[in-house]
Amino acid sequence: MEARSRVRSGPQPLTVTWSGSVTSDRTPRLRHELFSALAAAPGSALWLDVREVVDIDHAGLAVLVGVLHRAASAGQLFVLVDDAGVVTRELARMHLDRSFLISDAGRGPDPQVVDLRSEPRSRAAVRRFS
Repeated sequence: MEARSRVRSGPQPLTVTWSGSVTSDRTPRLRHELFSALAAAPGSALWLDVREVVDIDHAGLAVLVGVLHRAASAGQLFVLVDDAGVVTRELARMHLDRSFLISDAGRGPDPQVVDLRSEPRSRAAVRRFS
């Protein structure tokens, strides 16, 4: 199954959705799309919905880490939307899940989460929103 991506913007934070398999042959395009989304909306939050991802390899995880670092260096919030799915399980397996803000799939972008950028909290304290 080919990885697909779609971008939604509006009054809510910018949301990108991934679906299908996120593998090394598809990650260059996905990385470009996410980096472009960050650049197109400076200062805004970027939510990546990964609920429809069926498989992710190390290259896909590397893209997530790169986007996390790019967003942090630009002062932007990067949130994964997943409900203990494939991506969350792979991040946990690699001991990377604590580095990410992960919102449960049943919830959309939450203003309370977006406001966390201005509060002095550790990532570990805000990694799950249930």
